[in-house]
Amino acid sequence: MSLDNILMMNKKAILIIGATGGIGKLLSKELKSKGYYVIGNGRKEEVLKDMKEKNIIDEYIVGDLTNENDRRKIIEKIKELRKNYDVTLFYNLGILYNYPGSFDKYDEKQILQSFNTNTLSIMYLDNELLKEGIILGTIYMV
Repeated sequence: MSLDNILMMNKKAILIIGATGGIGKLLSKELKSKGYYVIGNGRKEEVLKDMKEKNIIDEYIVGDLTNENDRRKIIEKIKELRKNYDVTLFYNLGILYNYPGSFDKYDEKQILQSFNTNTLSIMYLDNELLKEGIILGTIYMV
């Protein structure tokens, strides 16, 4: 089944984790242009605000998945959205960031930080959602 078929089954809200740059921003714009209700998430409030002003997203929630309080805000937003929408959670996260070049240029600290940001934080949010009995359509793009 294509992504469009999955997302068009009901009135969908798409919460894009990692919406503020590159693929996430392009994905937000594309889904919004197809009529989806798009909520952007990222750490850069100024970028999210600009995306909303440019009608790339409908609303946003600033947050860092590595932060427990921010994950809580995201969960509360999902609960609110579920009152009116069938919510899909779309994780758009990279493996490494700051792109210093080839993999051998990364030190162990950078690799562990990226793993925590882009892997463990997803597991934490998924587990916290399950503990609350919240099961969503979820797409993982790494």
